[in-house]
Amino acid sequence: MGQTLSAWIEQASGPACAVPAFMTMDGAYVAEPASQAGSVACWFGWLRLEGHGTFALKQSEVHADSVVGEWEVVDDRTARLKLAPRADLPSSALPPFTTLLLVEGDAVGTVVLRPDGASPGGQDDGCRMAFVPEEDPDDH
Repeated sequence: MGQTLSAWIEQASGPACAVPAFMTMDGAYVAEPASQAGSVACWFGWLRLEGHGTFALKQSEVHADSVVGEWEVVDDRTARLKLAPRADLPSSALPPFTTLLLVEGDAVGTVVLRPDGASPGGQDDGCRMAFVPEEDPDDH
């Protein structure tokens, strides 16, 4: 008898990584505390993840301009965010990185957003963020 489909897919592409739990929550992540030092915190303080593999980053929820891109699972605690190119902006208006790592935080409902390649506990610890649930319009 032949292989199962899942066995064939795993053999062809390697073992599948589970999507980290923090990636499946309905809402946004906001910088906590709001003012932090570091290269990521200077650019972004609000993150919305979409289940279909995309995201939006903004300086804060009220800012109109956002950076979008695609995310991919690295392991069960980490996702890589790839920022889409922005040809409509001069290079001085763009963040100094094109790829970020989103890592599950130590406390429930928290994550750390840092440049890909930056070591944890290094000079740029990244931006600490806390989850804010999506408001249900039916709740009055």
